[in-house]
Amino acid sequence: MFSRKYHLKRHKRTHGADSNMFADESLFHCELCGKNFSCKSTLKSHQVVHTGEKPFTCHICGKRFSQTGLYYHLRHVATDRLVLEEEVDTVFGKDGNFSGNLEFPLRQSLEERYLEVMKQLQFDTYEMITECAEASGGYQFVVSYHFESNMRAAGERCHPSRVKRLAQETVTLSTSLPLSYSSSVFVRCDTDRLDIMKVLITGPAETPYANGCFEFDVYFPPDYPNSPMMINLETTGHHTIRFNPNLYNDGKVCLSVLNTWHGRPEEKWNAQTSSFLQVLVSIQSLILVPEPYFNEPGYERSRGTPSGNQSSREYNSNICQASVKWAMLEQIRNPCPCFKEVIQTHFWIKRQEIVTQIEGWIADMEGQCGDRRTGRAISLNAMALKRHFRLLKEEFAKLKTPEGLDDLIDLTFDASCTANTPNSKESSPVVSTPTQSYVPFPPTSTATDAQKSAAEDSALHEIDSDIEMEKMVSKVCE
Repeated sequence: MFSRKYHLKRHKRTHGADSNMFADESLFHCELCGKNFSCKSTLKSHQVVHTGEKPFTCHICGKRFSQTGLYYHLRHVATDRLVLEEEVDTVFGKDGNFSGNLEFPLRQSLEERYLEVMKQLQFDTYEMITECAEASGGYQFVVSYHFESNMRAAGERCHPSRVKRLAQETVTLSTSLPLSYSSSVFVRCDTDRLDIMKVLITGPAETPYANGCFEFDVYFPPDYPNSPMMINLETTGHHTIRFNPNLYNDGKVCLSVLNTWHGRPEEKWNAQTSSFLQVLVSIQSLILVPEPYFNEPGYERSRGTPSGNQSSREYNSNICQASVKWAMLEQIRNPCPCFKEVIQTHFWIKRQEIVTQIEGWIADMEGQCGDRRTGRAISLNAMALKRHFRLLKEEFAKLKTPEGLDDLIDLTFDASCTANTPNSKESSPVVSTPTQSYVPFPPTSTATDAQKSAAEDSALHEIDSDIEMEKMVSKVCE
């Protein structure tokens, strides 16, 4: 049976002389088995069955595959490196000597391992509340939780459909949370109460939030789903940093779907169609964006103009240094117990990428310091970023290899990056070579480098703390 007359006609062509109606029409004939095909491309694909042609080779085991076969082999068998036969000359050179050009296969393997490991950590339960006879209500929180007072005030009140809806949401979260090498979402709910959750979102690539870890507290009120969940950003630098026009320094998350912003009716929370997963994706894709400056109402009109671009670069420079300090450095030093394994694994695998990323940020800022209007603020942010960067590299060197990832040690971090960091040899899991040294800013001479370092130290010494510096930058931005 065929759904279209043309499909039937094309099929009958394959019968050739068996049908006088189509006997004189041209066919593509397989000389090996005698079969006829209506399309040349179909015949070409068929001939591979006879020739056994498999042009792609696995560099690990030496087996040959078709393109599709190699894809599945890589997913299920080959976990390290893949070299296509067409790339052998590029990788090994004309003379067969290894040239070391395996950046793409290594990166592909690293990304796959990251996804494989982090997938197991995406959704889980954690005991956030324990019984305590002395505490109010007979229980206490073992982790900081922004909505503790709301939960205690609500008591045992609960909408009839709340428990069922929360159960459905939990099942969805356990299988559908966003996961990519660029940005992922991780969720923890209390072991006994599904209305108490914590969320960790890693900042997307190509944004001033890239690779940072941003923590949110979530509470589902008694009348959920008739009203949306309550969400608060916990990564705020002790309420000193406003990471986005939609993320206030007190933790408020401003989104139409949360009814915390006056959007169009179709954008607001709908008990039947809206979901927690939708909210998480909105935060990840609509708030953590490359140019957050234009999220401010009315500022979108200046996008593409010289003044708008300058203001956006100035805004991003502050977000970059704040992300390194509070979403990276602070997260490594004082991780939330719920996400400790996630944070340490994330930074251990991606630490070399993060070092390269921050080097790029610093270079970009130094190239923008000459602007008359925004140069001073960007210069201050660049100095702060360099200071945070030095401390971050020290923390990277102290990170322990996560269980089961010993084979990635050589791929995740260049030991020379911490050659100028005190005690790096003792703490780094990678053995560094004495001839290598990490220089984020290539010096023109020893004297110039020393003068530059002294000038930066003097400037930083005049500012009592990083918080005062950030306040100073905010005033300049205004």
